[in-house]
Amino acid sequence: MRIVQISPCFPLLPLILLVAMLSPAANANQDIGGEAPRIQDRDILALNDRLMRLADYYVKPGRTTERQIDTVISLMFDRDKLGLVYKRDKTSTVQETVAGGGGNCLSLAAVFVALARYVGLDASFVSVAVPPNWREAGVEDLYVVSQHMSAEVTERSRMGRKKHAVEFLWVLSTPGNKNRKAVSDERAFADFYNNIAVESLQQSHLADALYYAEKSIAAEPRYAYAWLTRGVIQRKLGDDQEAEKSYITSLKIDKRNFSAMNNLVSLYRMQGRDQEAKRYLKKVERYRMKNPYYLHSLAEKAIAAHSYKEAISLLKRAIKKAEYEDKLYFTLAKAYHLYGKHQLAIENLDKARALVTDPAVRARYGKKLDLLQESVSSG
Repeated sequence: MRIVQISPCFPLLPLILLVAMLSPAANANQDIGGEAPRIQDRDILALNDRLMRLADYYVKPGRTTERQIDTVISLMFDRDKLGLVYKRDKTSTVQETVAGGGGNCLSLAAVFVALARYVGLDASFVSVAVPPNWREAGVEDLYVVSQHMSAEVTERSRMGRKKHAVEFLWVLSTPGNKNRKAVSDERAFADFYNNIAVESLQQSHLADALYYAEKSIAAEPRYAYAWLTRGVIQRKLGDDQEAEKSYITSLKIDKRNFSAMNNLVSLYRMQGRDQEAKRYLKKVERYRMKNPYYLHSLAEKAIAAHSYKEAISLLKRAIKKAEYEDKLYFTLAKAYHLYGKHQLAIENLDKARALVTDPAVRARYGKKLDLLQESVSSG
């Protein structure tokens, strides 16, 4: 397996709802008429003259398949060549990714596939199953669950076919790479457009978001996540009927799509359709308990009810799933403080401060830490 060690990367972003969406009236100030330049299928993998010249110069014919793969990866990531880096929330075409110095895993996989095909390799996109990775979407009441995309090269000879797995980071792997599945360009393009839809939604560009969600569906009509994203966008637009249709279609395609179930439960509860919500409630509860942000919300409720021990337990579970999230440590510090465990409160508040890069946020945490240490030493 070819591996380049870069930051953790989970590019595909199907959205899920944890709590009720804002009412349509509350969304009236959002941009519903965005008209960003429209990306077409042919744009995604297109190479320009410079990239073709670089590939011709560095990837020499007659070398083994493994050597050619290594050379393409070197061309992509070496600092004295293209020097690409991982950028978590940026899905871009091959030319945009190179011009911008990097992109997410889907974008990096696209660069590899395009360059590898240009030099004569039989390269494909690969969808990689990884444990759910949750994070806030930057839009109220919305969270994303991420997946991973990489690539592979098929080598054919008289001895048969040999698969070369290409990877750009360390991911959890099952024996025999059972979590890796080659996908068609159409499916990869569906992922691409779905990502753009989500990124547009995060920026409140709802017209663009809907355009790309529907373009994702057109590329791969049986892509459950695109229907899920379309449902979220329709809900933001206030069209609950279309949102429900999209969630149900997503579930028909993938009966284990817990994100779609979760969204349906939220929608039905807001509409007072409790009996219909009950159909999915047990499965959704198990799913939600894997989400660190949902556990955080339960912990906050426990703190409000003075159930500090329960809150601490919930937050510890959440941190195991999202060690990178400063607010989990902050709330844990609060729970420990209220529970009377002041030294543990100080330790977790310090961890929260260490995780943030924003100077203003670090300063706020630092001030709280100083106050907490003062109160402990004076007490």
